Amino acid sequence: MWAGDLPRGVNAITTILIVACPCALLLSDTFTNGNILGMFGKHKFYLKNAKVIESLSEIDTVVFDKTGTLTLPDAGQIQFKGTPLTRIQQRIVRTMCEQSSHPLSRLISKSLAAVPKETALTGFQEIEGKGIMANLGENCLIKLGSAAFVGLVEAPATASNAHSRVYFSFGEQQVGYFEIHSYYRDNLSDTLQALKHKNYQTYLLSGDKPTDVALLGHLFGDATHLHFNQKPEDKLIFIEQLQQKGRKVLMVGDGLNDAGALVQSNVGIAVSDNINNFSPACDGILEGSHLSFLPQYVRLAKAGRSIVVQSFIISVVYNIIGLSFALTGTLAPVIAAILMPASSISIVLYTTIASRIATARAL
Repeated sequence: MWAGDLPRGVNAITTILIVACPCALLLSDTFTNGNILGMFGKHKFYLKNAKVIESLSEIDTVVFDKTGTLTLPDAGQIQFKGTPLTRIQQRIVRTMCEQSSHPLSRLISKSLAAVPKETALTGFQEIEGKGIMANLGENCLIKLGSAAFVGLVEAPATASNAHSRVYFSFGEQQVGYFEIHSYYRDNLSDTLQALKHKNYQTYLLSGDKPTDVALLGHLFGDATHLHFNQKPEDKLIFIEQLQQKGRKVLMVGDGLNDAGALVQSNVGIAVSDNINNFSPACDGILEGSHLSFLPQYVRLAKAGRSIVVQSFIISVVYNIIGLSFALTGTLAPVIAAILMPASSISIVLYTTIASRIATARAL
């Protein structure tokens, strides 16, 4: 093509090397994801890395934990039933609950806020999905948790005992239990309806006994999508079964008891009303007051993927046009050196503007 015209051939080769630089292609993904991550952060949604955005854009199934996720962790009706607690037992319960990250424990601790702490407790141990134990002296083992954890057989759930219960044993004595009626988060119905409207399958996995089945069955669209009395390993297995059916699963939980399910899911989001509570098992942390924005977050993640594809196409068009001129030897290297940074700048501007527009539309 350039036979007998060495300077033109050298110019053409130099220009081709400049034009074929993939800088703009690399900037497309980097700047788009960076902008989206920043927008999520401003709206109280903190992702581990940019790769999570792509995974979030692909999900088609959302699985929720109940206690501390759909319910408020700091509001509820609490009543103790059994042998009235002594002053020292109240102190023990408050101290043990403050060592736990479980939402029900935090509720009980809040209800005993006026009671002093017990400093003589040792050997704190929390067992996920079961409860927490500690020692008072050398021979007094104290437990707070499920009926089985404290050595009781709980009666089947009925309309009269359908609230959550936290049992308390003091040494060899089964003292009683805290019955807790939790309150659901604001706009829960709208959140689930928005997900179903976009054809996402929604499921509930709860470690509690069956509560509010009629209400939750209506919200989730089908009572068969409600699963109660789920141990942490049961939740993990359920996620695996969905994935074996080809589903892309987003798990939304409170962290500790859902750790296995959060890791197994395609995207695991820990809902926290205290952002300082970090769960290393999750891909992101969502402030509890912003749970209602979940459908919009997913929508923004999908928009981010579209922006990346669009900017890739723009970059490829730039390169194709530039190469068509470079191959003929008519494009001077200095011109190419000016045009290619200009193309990179245009990609940065496009991804920035497009991501802000997408955020405004989604949120």
